[in-house]
Amino acid sequence: AIDLSVDRQQIITIAYSGFGKPGNALIPPAMGVFHNTDIGEIPYDVAEANRLLDEAGYKDSDGDGIREDKEGSPIEYRLMTADTTAYNFRIIQIISDGLVQIGISAPPLVESTDSLIARQVDFDYDLIHWEWYVDADPHFLTTVFTCAETQDGGWNDTGYCNPEYDKLVEEQA
Repeated sequence: AIDLSVDRQQIITIAYSGFGKPGNALIPPAMGVFHNTDIGEIPYDVAEANRLLDEAGYKDSDGDGIREDKEGSPIEYRLMTADTTAYNFRIIQIISDGLVQIGISAPPLVESTDSLIARQVDFDYDLIHWEWYVDADPHFLTTVFTCAETQDGGWNDTGYCNPEYDKLVEEQA
């Protein structure tokens, strides 16, 4: 539902002055033959996002515009980005606006890159916007989400660890 609430085209239009193409996978379209063209675009569909959340039982029972989780607590996240560029803030403003439309509170927060990196060690964040610049070999991007990269100083800021994924990355390499 969160993914469906992100207006990627608005991000490209406003934050990147129209110079960009919506991404839909870990390996972006700009990576040429390494990008999986069989993966379809991720639509911007607030109605479908709301339907999914309703179906999953996340309701706004008190009418304040914010849905509650299964325990009755408001669904609120910290949506963060680094202070390195002005367009980072615009990007998370657009994301935040989309989340509000589906009943999720995530006000945009800007911190220094050093502060965000320090948070990464303890996974002390909810939603975070990073931008990565990589070389033409997609192997680095795929290794970011391996278990080994969850260790202190690693690139995996999500904490995702799946030995089956690790095996696939190794085979792919």
